[in-house]
Amino acid sequence: MSLSQAPDHVRAARATSALRADLERAMDKAEELGSAGAGPQILVVRDTPADEVLHPFAGGIGHLLDASLTGRVPTGPLPRPMLVTTDAFTTFAREPEFDETRASGTLLVVEHELVVLPAPALFEAPPLWRGAASSPDLDLDPFTVGALVVVVPAERLAAGEPLPRGIDFSARATGAPARTIGGLWLASRGRTEGLFDFSDDLDWLLAGRIGRIWFEGGLARVDACELLPSLPGARGGAAEALAPEVVDSAWRFAIPPSAAELEVLGDPPVADGYRLTQLDLTSLRLRVFEASTGQPGILHFAGAERGLETWSQGEVAWTLERRVDGRTIWRHRGRRP
Repeated sequence: MSLSQAPDHVRAARATSALRADLERAMDKAEELGSAGAGPQILVVRDTPADEVLHPFAGGIGHLLDASLTGRVPTGPLPRPMLVTTDAFTTFAREPEFDETRASGTLLVVEHELVVLPAPALFEAPPLWRGAASSPDLDLDPFTVGALVVVVPAERLAAGEPLPRGIDFSARATGAPARTIGGLWLASRGRTEGLFDFSDDLDWLLAGRIGRIWFEGGLARVDACELLPSLPGARGGAAEALAPEVVDSAWRFAIPPSAAELEVLGDPPVADGYRLTQLDLTSLRLRVFEASTGQPGILHFAGAERGLETWSQGEVAWTLERRVDGRTIWRHRGRRP
């Protein structure tokens, strides 16, 4: 019998046992690292239906490490493990609080594998490269590089040649496999650009130091490639001073011109819209809302204010995104007013 076919109580018992085993291995690793104080923050990144089979632990999973269940006698303060979704983790990784967490030690459990995150590094922009479609030798902290913008030669566009839909990258570690990240080609302010969002890709974030980037599909030459700390968003200033307007239980935004002007090239998109996320920076729980546009020029997120005071345990970081066929092409972040 597969886990999905088992009765609820059997599924819950098996999932809980597997989660406890992961946490115990993470505890062993935390002790091995010898961190001071409460040890590194343990984050279990998991997208399986944990809320269904682990519903009793919706308030936290730390008590799975209780000595009455594990037989372990703690020698000091226990780190507080947290169960987070991939979307919640990548959203958190874009916030300054994540750097603070990394600085004091962070241990991830992803697909039952342990990943120790190094301390954060400052974003040091590598030289913008031109000509070759493969990057020079790199040494990048993936958490400091959020996006790649590519400009291709005009003659390629004039000839109607297909543009690559993805880039490949590899870590500096010996034998590291190549990985691919998809992107989109956009027309904006008179230029054609390829835009690749790295900050939403778990393979990129957990690859270790990045050593090289190149194009799948054999793009021979580029006019320019530029690595950015984050995906382009609102330009700022009075014209795009983005803040939510609370109307009853909804949040509303005027559609930002910098997002609306982006034209996706190639086949017509299947889905093109805006979404709002709210991340509780204490519990790392995430809420996601899709926009409706009943009023011209206005994004309406029904229910975004409903229950927010009781749902959140601390400050809430919100993100407004324009997404096309599952890929983000514009992003702006803020804090709940």
